Amino acid sequence: MKFKLAHSGLPFFLAIIVSSLPCPAIDLARGWESGEWFSTVQKLPNGFDAKELYLYENSGSGKFVMTRISFNNLRNWEETRYSGKWKILPSGKIILNPVFCSVYGAQEIGKRWVLIRGFDCDHLEFEVSQKSPDSVTMIPAMNLEGSEEFKKPVTEKNSVASVVLLSIGNEFISWGINLNRIRKGSSPYMLKKNGTKEKIEIVETVDSSGKYKSLSGKADPGDFIIIQNKARSGSLED
Repeated sequence: MKFKLAHSGLPFFLAIIVSSLPCPAIDLARGWESGEWFSTVQKLPNGFDAKELYLYENSGSGKFVMTRISFNNLRNWEETRYSGKWKILPSGKIILNPVFCSVYGAQEIGKRWVLIRGFDCDHLEFEVSQKSPDSVTMIPAMNLEGSEEFKKPVTEKNSVASVVLLSIGNEFISWGINLNRIRKGSSPYMLKKNGTKEKIEIVETVDSSGKYKSLSGKADPGDFIIIQNKARSGSLED
């Protein structure tokens, strides 16, 4: 199996934040569990977008990273990232308070992201409530209008999830904030929308995108890629 790990193109200060994210599937307070939630892959007039919410704890403090990837014919690929802190209300709902927000761009998916701009976001607030153990609702959505539904595809320890965006033949590309944490020897599979699992091979991962080959079928946008990561003891290239 060909497996290539690219060095992250993130700015140093954000690379520290992302590389220090703990492994998903750690119990949080009041029935919440750390992990990755994804929106549906939504078609737009000139492209599409998808969003991810990642909740975790670091040194006893609740942290989050919320991202949106989008493509259109005018601006090519953009990734918007919100990072900050969360707190739990007496009702059991979680409040997200962004601290740092930025937009990255790339000519092609699978290339390293380039910082375009940062913007003020510490005045924003998002409320997240659980609909079920694997589904949450956020108000407002990232565009600050309406609401957004997110689904958690997996709760396995040491696993990293991503969502399929593009598929050509038996090759396809997925996206997820934790893909830059994948280690050599990790075991991937594709989780189809109908719940079936299919074997795949990792071709490469670059920042928050991954390229794969299917061994038994075709991937569709919205399918999930689950990678059972090896235990971490050092840098990603160990």
